[in-house]
Amino acid sequence: SETTMGENIIFAYRGNTGFGVRRGIKPSETVFEDKETPKINPCRVFEWSNTGRFFAYCDTVKTCVIEASTGRVVLSAELKRTAELMFSPKDSMFLTWEPYTTYNNKDGEKKSPDPNLRIWNMNTGEHVATLIAQKQSQWRPQFSDDETVAVRLVGSELLVHRNGLFEKYENKLVLPKMEGFALSPGQNHHVAVYVAAHGGKPAIVQVRRLDKDFSIVVNKTFFKSDSAKFNWNIKGTALLILSAVDVDSTNKSYYGEQSVHMVNVMTGDACNVPLGKSGPVYQAKWNPNGREFAVCYGYMPARVTLYNLRAEEVFNIADGPRNEIHYNAFGSILLVCGFGNLSTGKIEVWDTESRKILIEIAVPNTTHLEWAPDGQHFTTATTCPRLRIDNCYRLWSYKGKMLAEVGYASPQEELWQVSFRRLPGVYNPFPVRELTKDEKTAAGLLVKRNGANGAAVVPAGAVAKASAYVPPHLRKEGSHAGALAAAAMLRDAKPAMTENERKIMNLQKKIADIEALKKKADSGETLQINQVEKIQKEDEILAQIAALRVN
Repeated sequence: SETTMGENIIFAYRGNTGFGVRRGIKPSETVFEDKETPKINPCRVFEWSNTGRFFAYCDTVKTCVIEASTGRVVLSAELKRTAELMFSPKDSMFLTWEPYTTYNNKDGEKKSPDPNLRIWNMNTGEHVATLIAQKQSQWRPQFSDDETVAVRLVGSELLVHRNGLFEKYENKLVLPKMEGFALSPGQNHHVAVYVAAHGGKPAIVQVRRLDKDFSIVVNKTFFKSDSAKFNWNIKGTALLILSAVDVDSTNKSYYGEQSVHMVNVMTGDACNVPLGKSGPVYQAKWNPNGREFAVCYGYMPARVTLYNLRAEEVFNIADGPRNEIHYNAFGSILLVCGFGNLSTGKIEVWDTESRKILIEIAVPNTTHLEWAPDGQHFTTATTCPRLRIDNCYRLWSYKGKMLAEVGYASPQEELWQVSFRRLPGVYNPFPVRELTKDEKTAAGLLVKRNGANGAAVVPAGAVAKASAYVPPHLRKEGSHAGALAAAAMLRDAKPAMTENERKIMNLQKKIADIEALKKKADSGETLQINQVEKIQKEDEILAQIAALRVN
């Protein structure tokens, strides 16, 4: 059953009422909790380790690592300003990053900040290295699966470290205007690099071997590209490139232009991924089996298409209001979601093998969705600062049944984050079957039964929308005079912006703010956590604008 399957699932949460770790879905028990002084010492950040053994956090007093299953403190350091945390793939190393800021001393002299990237050996608890990493967007080293290689970008230099030795590098690749990279998983170590257009030269993406000469495997030129994102499949044999241009030369899209490309490292081939309709690309993700990938794209209503390793279409999901896709750990289930202003939070649960939809539910105001490591449960959350009302998190079965709900009282209580512990290799694939009539009836949020006395609730696939606003002078039943007065006001009123136009204008202001923050970040200025979160919302805001323009 869902209950027994969820017994060993562990998740963490943080908000302005405190933070903690809980085990189980229904019921759940506390493993670790800190609610003593959440307003004075809020949890700034937390991170699960990659094997699931450790849980790390910073509570603005110290940075700690605890054992996930027992709550025992493994490492504690007096680091109050830690803003980001990470573990190496096998949890042998723990890394902390804090903002890199310059400041003036008492004499007015400009003082260089202390090194801000610290590395610990988790096997010994020893602090092994302290480095400087100025940009928040580029501080994270990338490790090979076996941890023998670590690569990091410093300016336009790609430094290669071996066997956890960060004080010195073994090799380096220097390419002017190199702005991004991605180290491949798997046994054969390759690195993809993005070199921005400069000096009349177009942008390029190269895939190189991590040998002495950084031998080039693939070299692809992009004549129209301002940025690129990389996404390797789990085996490190194929790479997706999401290339973007900030400004659309045809003026058809506020988004600019985006394209998806695929590189087969084994053959050295690179090709464009054919998209069935024009418009923005919201997400492109690999199935964890490494043999197919999904792309969500196009003007609203958007389309989701599945492709094979030759970038050939194998299945199309009918157009609809959606902007996110989420595979479970085994790639057997795909959640196709429409969040933000695109719909009432619709989630479609698809069986990837039979290519059939199992169930469709609606979870309005969802700002975060994440699969549990067992591939059978997921969480949806409404978090602050994205939304400051109705903060909560819910735990679901893949059959659409809500198993638990934890609410935060608005507006005093805020939920900031909720996340499952990773447990790779522990759970096994399971058979996905069509739902019975009873299972479909049990799916969805709980809503009040029509005509029921008291607080009787039943599961439902959607939540009724709040009734439209009625002006006070029209609220009295049978108020004919009030209705006539309102009609006269409407007749004499000057033309005003429509609701959609007002929303678009407000969203465009947010995009302008995000562009200003990006320029600050590119100049090396350290951004606050809330400013980084603001930048991360860009895709969602652009999707909202596109949806409003279509409507």
